[in-house]
Amino acid sequence: MIRFFCVCSSLTPYYNEHVLLSIKEIEEVNEDRVSTLFYLQKFTQMKG
Repeated sequence: MIRFFCVCSSLTPYYNEHVLLSIKEIEEVNEDRVSTLFYLQKFTQMKG
């Protein structure tokens, strides 16, 4: 029986693509009410 299951996804750029986001874009909340900054902070905690 699985009690805890961690679902992960990533922001993967195309090969050799630079990803540049402004502070506004990082802090902007999406339709799920989650910002990119919040997601990255939580994802980093899970991996560490």
